[in-house]
Amino acid sequence: ERQAILDTQLESLPTSAPALKARLQSVRRRRPVAVGPGGEELLAPFNLHITPSYPHAWCPRLFSVDELVAMDAALSAEALPDRDRSDAEADACAVERYVWSGLASRGDAALLYASDVDGTAFRVDNTSLWNLHNLSGAEGSLLRDCPYSMGGVNDPMLYVGTLASMFCWHTEDSYLFSVSYLHAGAPKTWYGVPAGQAPAFERTFREEAFAAKVALDPHLLYKKSCMVSPAFLAAHGVVPCRALQRPGQFVITLPQAYHAGFSHGFTVAEAVNVATVDWVPYALAAADRCEAEGRQPVVDLEQLLLMALAAEGPGGRLHQVGTPQGEPWLVARRALATLLSTELNRRATLCGDKERSKPGKDGEMPLVPMAAGDREAALGRGQPCCECGHVCHLSCVQCQRCADEAIAGGDEDAKAPAAAPAHELCGVSRPVACLRHAASVKLCARHSTRHRVIAYRHGTQTLMDLFRELVCYVKEHRHVRGAGEEGLALLPRPPADPVLSRLGDAAAASAAAAAQPAKKAAGEARAVRRGAPSSWRQAVPLARESPGVEREGSFAVAAKVVRDRVLTPGAS
Repeated sequence: ERQAILDTQLESLPTSAPALKARLQSVRRRRPVAVGPGGEELLAPFNLHITPSYPHAWCPRLFSVDELVAMDAALSAEALPDRDRSDAEADACAVERYVWSGLASRGDAALLYASDVDGTAFRVDNTSLWNLHNLSGAEGSLLRDCPYSMGGVNDPMLYVGTLASMFCWHTEDSYLFSVSYLHAGAPKTWYGVPAGQAPAFERTFREEAFAAKVALDPHLLYKKSCMVSPAFLAAHGVVPCRALQRPGQFVITLPQAYHAGFSHGFTVAEAVNVATVDWVPYALAAADRCEAEGRQPVVDLEQLLLMALAAEGPGGRLHQVGTPQGEPWLVARRALATLLSTELNRRATLCGDKERSKPGKDGEMPLVPMAAGDREAALGRGQPCCECGHVCHLSCVQCQRCADEAIAGGDEDAKAPAAAPAHELCGVSRPVACLRHAASVKLCARHSTRHRVIAYRHGTQTLMDLFRELVCYVKEHRHVRGAGEEGLALLPRPPADPVLSRLGDAAAASAAAAAQPAKKAAGEARAVRRGAPSSWRQAVPLARESPGVEREGSFAVAAKVVRDRVLTPGAS
């Protein structure tokens, strides 16, 4: 198995042919020290000015591997003239000292980093599940059912770095797992902050490290352009972990774990995301964060869970509770029930107690099937809400007058292509809104709100039947290990998100109000099992799990997650 992992090829990266786009990472001259809370001198945080496609986005220059190797050798000779690679530990410390103390201390610095390169360096005939090209399609991966490609998420990408080229502090999109493999070259230093300390990290970032810049750009944290030293973080109560990754080694990051790092020289790495059922609670937390801040999440969670339920026979993988691989799927069933409950209750609020094709006397919205072009756009991925970015998979609010005008005028953009590029999966060109923002002015400013309708992908009765089945199934299998209040043993629960309370997010407030003791939730589940509610308004609100005691993750936990959740049983 290990030989299969190491059996890589770099034919996809021709050494002499210019084939790589590189981003320029510019660091302006910076203060070498900053004053910590106790008066001690610390390394100052700094941000990178990034040119995505150097030198110009409209005319990028392509670099060859040989050119990047030569640039790395020249930079190493200039920055570390006395570098001794024979002592690996001393060399690693010297590079780390240079990054935090020497880089841009005398003048501006510029680095090239060929990141986000489509492709893989594993052999095409390598069938190992540790081949990152195969990992997202493994048995325990939710992404195996995703019908479209997302570069770096379910399709791996290559990262070719030089000395001190950096990946700045960030979490993965939608708080996914990430798996990174270092194919060849020098080592890489990684820093990580566990999910339990993510709120403290964000507070330090916003209030201590980059207070002035965050005031001008509240979304600075998501731009992956800022570096904060581990000493600065530790001085403010956030203690990161550190790992030195060498060629032939994997690094796995857990959900909502902030991480950053840099290359010690020329490196060729490959990375991809992984979505296991352990990730689902974090996916809900990431969706809430994106909705509160008006950002579109990368993953359509409703689509992934519905496709997992329908996959591989009538029961789907969410029904495999009787096997070790199936136990954690109870959490996925509970999460899907939560999403359906929210959907049904919001439909009831906007449409009343029955479906209607015309507006009601009290202003209830009509409920109509989603047009075929909208359903098929972006291979079934929901469109983002024009107000909050929520991915509207189950249903959306749209202006019927705008839709009629587009069809009557023969607007080709009224229907989106069946396939869309990764990260451009925006569905049709007409704006839509989620049910929470049905009255948004951004949806349509030309027509009255009485022309708005709810377009659904799945009928209300269908969702109601599925919701009842999910609730009853979760209740019947509460004896299964991992299904009770303890949750899954492999990962802690996501921490409470202070951003939601700071922004006054209405969804978070309603979710907190809906939270109920375990006995009351069990009583409601029994009521659903005894008899179906006569009204949509009586749909049982399964509250999302409240934050519990944090148990910090470890590299052993990360490896166990991949082994037990992603790979097939018995895989080494």
